[in-house]
Amino acid sequence: MRRIRGWTGWVAGLAMGIARCAAGADEQDHAMALGRAQAKSPSNHAAHAAAWRSAEQQFPSGELRPLFRGFAAWHLLKSGSTNDAATVLEAMTLGKATHLEQAGAEMARRWLTRLDRERVRVALREQYQKDVAFPPTLEPLRALPEAGRPPLADRFGSPWQYSIDGFKVIRGTRGQRYRLLSSVLGETSDLAAALARPYGAGATPPKPLRRVSAGAGGAAAFIFEAGTERPVVSVGTKVAGWTLAWASDRMLVMSDGDYWALVAPPGAAP
Repeated sequence: MRRIRGWTGWVAGLAMGIARCAAGADEQDHAMALGRAQAKSPSNHAAHAAAWRSAEQQFPSGELRPLFRGFAAWHLLKSGSTNDAATVLEAMTLGKATHLEQAGAEMARRWLTRLDRERVRVALREQYQKDVAFPPTLEPLRALPEAGRPPLADRFGSPWQYSIDGFKVIRGTRGQRYRLLSSVLGETSDLAAALARPYGAGATPPKPLRRVSAGAGGAAAFIFEAGTERPVVSVGTKVAGWTLAWASDRMLVMSDGDYWALVAPPGAAP
């Protein structure tokens, strides 16, 4: 009972914080407040998912909608709400008008690829139960009824990289193991392994040093610290594997493909 009360109190406190943000009618306030709450208590996945989804509802036409959705989908996956997460991710793939929407669509395709790979694994297990071996190719899966047929390509349109193998120390066991990867995600294709890591997987985005005159098309541009280099990066372009997806004088939004990072602009409080 004590754990339940503590968790409920934490959710209530987070809800009160959201309400205080709403009084300022600023979606950036929401994003920054929820980002701080997530950093402070990263394991309350159901509560964080609800908070990020509530923020999206508060600003249904806001610029930061892909940000809210991306955070919500990850926490839904972590809390086991896979179907709800897939619904959010599918919605993210539809928006490509802004740089933030484009980054969100890529993020969604990566996580949906991992979910689709799980469907292929289920189909392969069923083939194994029938033949006591995994098929040499994925072709037998094409013959499955539509309801049980998994996608034979990842969300980027590339066929799965699939191969079979055996146990190294036991002869005649070929077909007892397999390797299944997305050509885009490579060794990060496995859903369970990806979800075993904390949000951001410990990666740190490059540091913005100062703002410079607007880049091409009027997009905000910043000088970043990237090793020994100091590239000028405008919104919509990459630096050291990170995309600068959105920027204001209070907050930068960056993505490494799988995760969002909220970064303080040069001269702003973290």
